[in-house]
Amino acid sequence: MVVEEQGGLLQDLPGRCVVVLQVNCRGEPMPGPAQALAVKYPEWFKSYRDFCSLFRDGYVKDTLGDVHAFKASDGLIVCGVLAQVGTGKNSRATSWGAWEKGLKWLKARVPRLGGPGEGWKVRIQGFQDEGHEQELLRLVKDAFEASGVDVSVRRG
Repeated sequence: MVVEEQGGLLQDLPGRCVVVLQVNCRGEPMPGPAQALAVKYPEWFKSYRDFCSLFRDGYVKDTLGDVHAFKASDGLIVCGVLAQVGTGKNSRATSWGAWEKGLKWLKARVPRLGGPGEGWKVRIQGFQDEGHEQELLRLVKDAFEASGVDVSVRRG
């Protein structure tokens, strides 16, 4: 089931939760949810920066659609979908193909996180822009609607 919710990505987290947000391929947190995660989970930020170093240093040409997955010390799983090349005016464009690839990766893995009766919930950070929000919601529904995974798309 896919639902829309109001509120911040880290607000009122349920137990056994996977939070998902858009991040860039350079390992530079943008203002908003990624920056809040970097403050609350500095170990996540270090892991994310390390994950992106091959792209940032020019060894890998394309990481769009890859997913950086990290389990925090409190059990929260953070998944960053690399759906932007970088930061700044010229590289903020969201790649919907990257989101689609990342959501397929998540759909294949989330059901395997727990045993019987241990369903994990997925919370995805939405967009403030209505057009972006509707496109993300469409992709999430296409990926998860019949999966049996509870998914919420949050705006806030």
